[in-house]
Amino acid sequence: MKPITFLHAADLHLDSPYIGLKHLPESLLNRVQESTFISLERIINLAIKKKVDFIILAGDLFDSEQRSLRAQIRLRTELSRLEQEGIAAYIIHGNHDPLNGDWIKLEWPSNAHFFNENIEAKPYIREGEQVATLYGFSYLDKAVTENKAIQYEKETKEGYHIAILHGTISSNTDHNPYAPFILSDLNNKGFDYWALGHIHSRQILQTEPPVIYPGNIQGRHRKEAGEKGCMYVSMSELGTSYSFVATCDILWEHLKITASDIQTIDDLIHKCKTELEEYRKAQQAVILQLEIYGNSELSTIIYQHGVTEDVLEILNEGEATRTDFIWVNSLDFKIDVMKDKETLKGELHFLGDLLQHFEDYNNFDEALAPLYKHKEGRRFLAALNDQEIDIIKAEAESWILHELLRSK
Repeated sequence: MKPITFLHAADLHLDSPYIGLKHLPESLLNRVQESTFISLERIINLAIKKKVDFIILAGDLFDSEQRSLRAQIRLRTELSRLEQEGIAAYIIHGNHDPLNGDWIKLEWPSNAHFFNENIEAKPYIREGEQVATLYGFSYLDKAVTENKAIQYEKETKEGYHIAILHGTISSNTDHNPYAPFILSDLNNKGFDYWALGHIHSRQILQTEPPVIYPGNIQGRHRKEAGEKGCMYVSMSELGTSYSFVATCDILWEHLKITASDIQTIDDLIHKCKTELEEYRKAQQAVILQLEIYGNSELSTIIYQHGVTEDVLEILNEGEATRTDFIWVNSLDFKIDVMKDKETLKGELHFLGDLLQHFEDYNNFDEALAPLYKHKEGRRFLAALNDQEIDIIKAEAESWILHELLRSK
């Protein structure tokens, strides 16, 4: 079979509102709101530079079922650039932008192949030969709860067979189980590549055949940290190779600074600025969540004098005018008791018993039961996963120890 190359991207979420970032300076907010479009433009640039055969967009092109005209036209413009280069695009819609949504209908370039609500096969023709067949479906409604993977079937023996699916592997409990599947469902179909979407973290579920979530193309909040982009895929008779290519305009990062040996605010600010500078990259913006682990004396200065916001402003000074800004979006100061925890736990006093209790505590369901049973409150509460429980326990431990040690 003749070799082919393509890009696999998913979860563009064009025109995301970024409601939680309205506090940013106007220039930064504008940059953030433009970031998904910039990442899309870079993906198209990459496709043209690499001269790929086609690109795959595996669902959630838009952030809402009410797609803005602006977002649609921006996407159409980028697809038209591919059309001029003879590069095809195979596209499905996901749970965020289902087919029955409310939007203004547009004419799309001839190279854009959109899948409807039923699983269908679309050929990729090169020089008169069907080199590959791509399979997929778009969400008609916001939720597809049935296993659609078992309905995929190869329609021809010729060429490569690539399946596009916006869904959740059943073992993932952190997301709504849309179009749930298990790996054996995919393996039984004999496809050469599964181009997945829906999960925003990059995951290679399997290497043979490849089953891949490329992640979303641009992080939008602190839980979507790290590089974002697309997969560059090459297929030949010798097998399939793939690599990740970062295209995001703004990085979300989480930085922890240990300042237990620092006694003054001046030294703290100097240390923070030094470590923040290490995140600076040419033409790359960073939004950062900062945690500082300091001693109880420094904590007393910060909290008693209420200077947390002042420190935040000092660290962000001058950043709003830079293209390579590093913006500290939140600052959390905690007492660094980790190095003394084992010693404290071994002592026969209240603090030691308390620390041991934190280690052993596992009654979260019982503690939260009144909230989940409350007829009004339960409407706003989702079940906590293990990672979220660990975060809550760590924050509670830090806060209690901070208050106790500060009062000693």
